[in-house]
Amino acid sequence: MTDLKLYIGKDAKLNVRVGAIIKKGDALLLARDGRYTEKYPLLSVVGGRIRLGEDSYTALKRELKEELGEIADMLGEGKFVGLDENFYNWQGKHVHEYGFYYLYDGDALPDVEGMHCRDKNAVTFHLVPVSELGKYIVYPVDIREMMTGRFVHSVTTSPRLHKQER
Repeated sequence: MTDLKLYIGKDAKLNVRVGAIIKKGDALLLARDGRYTEKYPLLSVVGGRIRLGEDSYTALKRELKEELGEIADMLGEGKFVGLDENFYNWQGKHVHEYGFYYLYDGDALPDVEGMHCRDKNAVTFHLVPVSELGKYIVYPVDIREMMTGRFVHSVTTSPRLHKQER
C-alpha cells in the first residue's frame, strides 16, 4: 500500500501520520534520528505514515510492530488523545501534516534504551524523563497535554525546528 503523502508542485507536501505517546514511569519513549540530531536536538514519538485505506489505529499498530518488533505486543490498547495540524518547512518544502496520536502505558516494556528501530537503522529509541523534555525539540508540540489522557486538538504553525517552551 501507498503511504499517505502527497507532493504538491515542487515545493509543498501533505503528510498524514500517526504516533504513539508511550509513558514508562516518569519517562517517554522517544525516537532520535541520527541523520539529524547532530544539528538539531529533535525527538519524536514512535510512529510513521498512514497508508492508503488504513485507519489511524491500524496504521499505528503496524508502525509499532515495524519499529519495535515483538515488544510492541506488550503495549496493549492505545487511547486516542490528539490531532495535530502541523505546518512547517523541511528540506526545502512547505509541509502540511495531520498527526493522529494515541497514548500507551509502556510500563510492561523491557529496557529499550538505545535500541535501534527495526526498519530504520539510523533511528534509536530513548526513555526521556518528562522533566527533561525542555532540552529537546519534541513533536508533537502538545505532547505534555496529550500525556494527561485528555483529547488535544492543536495547530502548530511555527517552524519545524524550534525549542519546546513547555
